[in-house]
Amino acid sequence: SGVLTVVAGVYLLNSMVIQEAQRRVSLGLKTARAMLERRGDALGRAAAVIAQWLATRQSVRAESALLKALQERSGSDFLDIIDRSGAVVAAANECAVGLNLSASPLVQTALREGRMSTGVRIAPLPELAAESPELAAQAYIKVIETPRAKPGGPKEVREALIVEAVCPIIRAGGKVVGAVRLGTVLNRNYELVDFIRDNIFTFATYKGKQLGTVTIFLHDVRVATNVIGPDGERAIGTRVSAEVYEKVLGRGEVWIGPAFVVD
Repeated sequence: SGVLTVVAGVYLLNSMVIQEAQRRVSLGLKTARAMLERRGDALGRAAAVIAQWLATRQSVRAESALLKALQERSGSDFLDIIDRSGAVVAAANECAVGLNLSASPLVQTALREGRMSTGVRIAPLPELAAESPELAAQAYIKVIETPRAKPGGPKEVREALIVEAVCPIIRAGGKVVGAVRLGTVLNRNYELVDFIRDNIFTFATYKGKQLGTVTIFLHDVRVATNVIGPDGERAIGTRVSAEVYEKVLGRGEVWIGPAFVVD
């Protein structure tokens, strides 16, 4: 009876610990998503203020230096002023002028429906390079062969994951004359993943490592992470394990449980 009591006690304790750990992981996932959405909301508020200001002017254009200052105040990576056709007519990054963004669903919503649109979208590198060569270089990632990843897969990432907000410029009478576009590139955005980690897990460590880590994936590739690889650097370009891939990307479910991560 003593042995049975010990075995039962250990089993119950382990079950309770594991259930609590998984409950915290589930809560952490929801918190992380809320923080990412909050970033989009902040961009939307900044875009709305700029759009209201431009609506009172004769022209929707503005000087690049002024837009650059507004971009820095908003904490975004780019700021574009778009005309009615979807073309960039002014930008904080001057090389973006002339870029056609009419194919973007967020831009279409702002120009056609006259309402704010925010979200996360995938942009091809040529589009980002037209916006800023530096941002395109930041977004490009060479994929690293990772144990237990799904066979095959890409050799490089030539797309950018972007948190974006587009607000219409509406003149008196309700006429939409253009839009303001703000965005943050998530590829190699260490500030965001570190901010999320620190707020979910605080600064707790276990055996010299952070107790928790946060990763943003583009498909199955880590594009922003504080997971540390075998070389001691951030594990950018490594891939998710095949079992997690099948459940999350294949079936659209949530993975909560032990998982192989890089090594």
